[in-house]
Amino acid sequence: MKASYNWGPLYKAAMLETEVGELPKRIEAAKAALDLRKMELGGSDLKERLAIGDAIHSLELLRAERSGLQAADASKS
Repeated sequence: MKASYNWGPLYKAAMLETEVGELPKRIEAAKAALDLRKMELGGSDLKERLAIGDAIHSLELLRAERSGLQAADASKS
C-alpha cells in the first residue's frame, strides 16, 4: 500500500507545474506544507520524515533547474 500524506497534493502540483510563472508559487506552497509537517512530526514516523526529506530535495532541484534555465534564456537575449 502506498502512503498518502497531507502535503502530497501540494508537492505533486509543484512537480507537475508546466507554467513557468506559476512554478515558484507552487514550490513555495509545497515547501511550506513540508516544513510544517516536519515540525509537527518531530522525531516520530521515520518513513514520513524520510519522504519529506526526499520531497524537499526534489523541490530544491526543481528550483535550481528553473533558475539555470532562466539564466540560460537571459544570456541568449
